Amino acid sequence: MFKFFVNSEVFENLLLPGRLGANFTFDGIRRIQSVLLRGNLNQITEDYFVKLCSEHCDLYQENSRALFICTHRFFNRNEGEEEISTNLLLFSLFLQLFEVYTKRLTRSRSVDRLSTERWPGKPELDEQRKHHKTYDEDLHVQFYQERIKDLWEILCLKDDLKDRNRVWDTAFTVLKNDEKILFPEVLKTIPPEEIILTIQKHLKTTREGVLACIKTDGKRISWPLGEIKPPKKIEKPKMATNAHVLMPRKLIVISKLLYKTVARRSSTLVGAHVKIHRCNNSFLYLLSPLMSLTITKCVNTTIVTGPVHEILRVQGCSGLNLMSLASLVLVGETWDSSLYMRTEKRPIIDRRTSGNLGLYPYNVNYVGLDSDLKSWRGKSRLDFYPTPLLINPEGTNSVLVPQNSIQFSQFFIPFLNLNIKSLTELPDEFRCELEKREEPVKAWKVFLESQDLTSEETDLVDSEVNDEFKKWLQTNNAEIKGLESLANNMKI
Repeated sequence: MFKFFVNSEVFENLLLPGRLGANFTFDGIRRIQSVLLRGNLNQITEDYFVKLCSEHCDLYQENSRALFICTHRFFNRNEGEEEISTNLLLFSLFLQLFEVYTKRLTRSRSVDRLSTERWPGKPELDEQRKHHKTYDEDLHVQFYQERIKDLWEILCLKDDLKDRNRVWDTAFTVLKNDEKILFPEVLKTIPPEEIILTIQKHLKTTREGVLACIKTDGKRISWPLGEIKPPKKIEKPKMATNAHVLMPRKLIVISKLLYKTVARRSSTLVGAHVKIHRCNNSFLYLLSPLMSLTITKCVNTTIVTGPVHEILRVQGCSGLNLMSLASLVLVGETWDSSLYMRTEKRPIIDRRTSGNLGLYPYNVNYVGLDSDLKSWRGKSRLDFYPTPLLINPEGTNSVLVPQNSIQFSQFFIPFLNLNIKSLTELPDEFRCELEKREEPVKAWKVFLESQDLTSEETDLVDSEVNDEFKKWLQTNNAEIKGLESLANNMKI
């Protein structure tokens, strides 16, 4: 009668990019719960939460603050509220046990090892059927099945039924006769003493995740692609979406772009949860407002997006150039990358697993950005935060490269209707650096004007300069090669 599904989006939004610590256990969460029960506390401040986590879970202050921020953003979305429900915070702490649980398993990050899966429109080979892979969404189910008693314990000893039910409705989707129902309705039919066994027996992977998109509900995306250079190993890119299905979460999965260029601004992208995985030496321009963005295991890749309304997560990347705006950014296991960001909160970076990262202001100004920003759902303005919140501060990695405005440059979207207006809201040191770089161009123009050239001579100089510039682009700019290939494939 009932169907139970995991809502994997809670892991995307609440799971920190690194393990909280070697001494973090469920017993510590239970001790925090006991303190809250004795004090009859239903809501607490950030500082008190940090104090409890330090005393009973041996957590760094930075880790506790990051978790409070993620919980506040996901559940409250009201900047004026300084306190959060204790049930919601206990649930967020409980979810961090997932990293402890999966440490003893061989696992992927969301869309890893999808090359052996049957993607939409691709015949499934018999050999592929023989291999069973375990994905994060499978592990979410296994995690709840193993620890559902613990979750029930920390939530059902408190009298705050409103937020308790809110947690259950956030963690799971329950269908009765294919219609969604809320947790209080479930308890009217299933006694509390049977609910744990029922969930353990009937829980399934999320209906709106990557596996559902590539196995059942999704279809292949056939976006035009530009080729930067022929790869040594021919491996067809994989792109799929469930946008054609009436689902609460519109999902787009982009995987295994190798020396490719993709550029889109479309209604399919607007409001989508985008997963970009294992892209190598590629350029992706996704110039529409997105709901969320997850980037995993990408190497030497440039990704440019419009505003990301919810969370932006970067995991396991190197040589990444990312230009985006987001409510909150989480970074883990990422090296030698440049992040051009404007956010509501300070980016959260795992110091233990990340290093040599450059943080710079968002440096893009594409046609339509103003209208995309007007649709921004955040409560706060977007700012550049040069100092991130570093969790697991015991790490010895040099997380940030020295802040240097000389390394900053404006990134022009190289399409028709190019927007060459100056970037707004740049910090003074970055704005001044851009002005310095314009000085040689201005000096060149003054020099030409002083030469009293005829119109024919001016045309000849312009032609020579353009020819030399094009030669330089062809030999030094992989981005241009991919764009030219893309233009040819689109018959522009």
